[in-house]
Amino acid sequence: MSVTYKYEDKTYDPNKFIDEGKSYFNQVVQLQAEIETLHKQIAVLQAASITFNARIREQLTDEMLLGDTPYEEFTDESVEGGVL
Repeated sequence: MSVTYKYEDKTYDPNKFIDEGKSYFNQVVQLQAEIETLHKQIAVLQAASITFNARIREQLTDEMLLGDTPYEEFTDESVEGGVL
């Protein structure tokens, strides 16, 4: 399978790039692979966060509710499933 570079509905052969272009192309390929890896890691972390928050919510009782004592507040508004 040959590798190609697409731009504005045109397909280019990176093997024909000058050395500098080949170097940049190889960097872009590596960057795209790293981005994909990070997307997968984020998905795993989000799933873990959702699962852990679900487990927390399963054990909540009315006895755990705060009264009028001020505490630092943590909510689940900024990240789906909750944040710490």
